[in-house]
Amino acid sequence: MIYRDLIMTPSRISYSISMQTFLMELNSPEKDESPADSVLMWRIHHVFKSTQLQKFIIRLPLTYEVIDCLVDASGKFQHVSMKTAGVSFASLNPSLLASRTVNDSFEFVGGFELDIINYLADALNFSTTHIRSKRYTKLLGNGSLIGIGEQVMTGEADIAISAHEYVPYRQSKFSFLHPTYSSPVNVYIVRKPASSFRDVFFSSGDYHIWVSLVAFWILSSIVTTSFSWLKQRTGIVSKNDKDVGRDSILVVTGAACQQGWYTSPDSVSIRIIVLASFITHIVYFAAFTATLVSLLSVDQELIRDSYDLTKHQYKMYSDGTAFPADYIANKIEGKSTNDLGLVRRTISSVDAFKKIYSEKAGLITFSDYFYPQMKTYLESRCNVENSEAKSQEKICKDIQQVSVSRVPSKAGMFLPKHSPLKPYFNQKIILLIERGIRHRFLTIFFRKSVVLCGNAAAETVPIEFKDVWTAVLILLTGYVFSGIIFLAEKFLF
Repeated sequence: MIYRDLIMTPSRISYSISMQTFLMELNSPEKDESPADSVLMWRIHHVFKSTQLQKFIIRLPLTYEVIDCLVDASGKFQHVSMKTAGVSFASLNPSLLASRTVNDSFEFVGGFELDIINYLADALNFSTTHIRSKRYTKLLGNGSLIGIGEQVMTGEADIAISAHEYVPYRQSKFSFLHPTYSSPVNVYIVRKPASSFRDVFFSSGDYHIWVSLVAFWILSSIVTTSFSWLKQRTGIVSKNDKDVGRDSILVVTGAACQQGWYTSPDSVSIRIIVLASFITHIVYFAAFTATLVSLLSVDQELIRDSYDLTKHQYKMYSDGTAFPADYIANKIEGKSTNDLGLVRRTISSVDAFKKIYSEKAGLITFSDYFYPQMKTYLESRCNVENSEAKSQEKICKDIQQVSVSRVPSKAGMFLPKHSPLKPYFNQKIILLIERGIRHRFLTIFFRKSVVLCGNAAAETVPIEFKDVWTAVLILLTGYVFSGIIFLAEKFLF
């Protein structure tokens, strides 16, 4: 008996040839030791002109459950050759897809995507042949593709091992595997010097703290006025209580400033209100003073989020790696994303590095793209001994990373549309994720790709003012406000 087409698998050349699996009872001289209600069967695997036989025993009669098990049973491809194409960044990004050419023979030798494809090749018994591509997949005006996408569509390569983002024009032409790579989208800028004036007054307290203090100040003023009014309506009230009720806003403000008022209330209820205001603001001033000293004693970032980039009017550029870079750039600069007068922000990495050092500009990209290229760029300009360590030290000193997207970019390898290879690869990628192998690959990859800064000091460092200029401005601000209040008192009273 023959059961056909239980499993469909790919053809490397055109994917039009399917692997057919046959189950047949053979008149084999081998002794059948199966039970009476079973039969010795053979599975024939035919993949790319290679035929393999697999012996097993099934019970009769043949049921749907047995057929389902036979269909789901995954065989190995027995070292079928498969061509894989990738984009090499050997000169600037050695951790992505490092490559080398030996005796005019090109091959990839490292990188996260290569680790993944090697794992899949080993799990599925594929042997891989590498093909280099000059660029990522690009969409031309006539709708055709160039780069690694064209190589996959024309059959030059069976799979792209360089991760691509899930953008619409790619999804319409390729079958993506499960996401194999994810990374946040960041902006990289040159860190402002510590002498830059910073908002240390309002940044020392959270938004909710300031709202609570203002609400408490308003409530204290209302309650003070209300109690003074109630005492006047219900009985005899002293002159001091009348004065406090009439000037309740100034009384509460004086308590908040720890200065008091020229007269004190006589009634216990109003005294409790004023005392509560004094105690609340004593606690706040203690916390505020500690935070202020900390801000002035430690190097702080002038730019903390995308809002600060907008406030300080940074010009945004992209190296072309992040697909939504133009949208993010326009949003940060406060411009309409539909403005036809805006030009694309994509420039080369070297030009981007020059701009962020020479003007108020930022580069939108990923950490594993930025740091290796910046390190190579600085090393090429630093003709000194131990240039790698010097470049890392300069990056840690000069460069600041700012997150501009809450949603990380997800990408994966891709195959031709409706490729029969997809189910087999996806099964193995899911196992790779579940067993933590992918996380391990990513951890090693990012450690090789980024520059680690912020090592703890070996000994205790005494507190010192890092931002003397801001401290001087705080003192000047205090003198100005004190002078204004003094003049107002003289003029009004």
